Amino acid sequence: MNKKLLISLFSFCSISCMAMDLGSDMTPEEQQKTGYNSLTKEQKKELNLWLTKNATLVKKNAEQAALSLNINIDEGRKLILSDGTKWEVAPEDRSISSVWLTPIPLKILPGGSQEYPNVIMNSDSEKEKVKAKQIH
Repeated sequence: MNKKLLISLFSFCSISCMAMDLGSDMTPEEQQKTGYNSLTKEQKKELNLWLTKNATLVKKNAEQAALSLNINIDEGRKLILSDGTKWEVAPEDRSISSVWLTPIPLKILPGGSQEYPNVIMNSDSEKEKVKAKQIH
């Protein structure tokens, strides 16, 4: 497969995955631009299988606008969220954030502590909360 096609396809993807079908996830214009539409049925099937095992489709529309964990750094010490903000987690809460995997849905709430004034909560399990402060 040509490198340009792979690079274009990766612009729609990031690591880890559920299920993927580029034929339904890409517009006809995107299929034309990336060369997806010129693949045979078997090539499309194999590419979709490979992507399903190795990538996550990142959709940039309103339904995907909810905040989520993008990168977990240094065993939960720092978190980078889907909106690009960076957060430092309070030392006593790092055992909680250290096991958070991407893309976990999160909420930012006020009311941590003086040093860590916000709470980042796992939206899937509201019991999982960590105190955090935004960093730059």
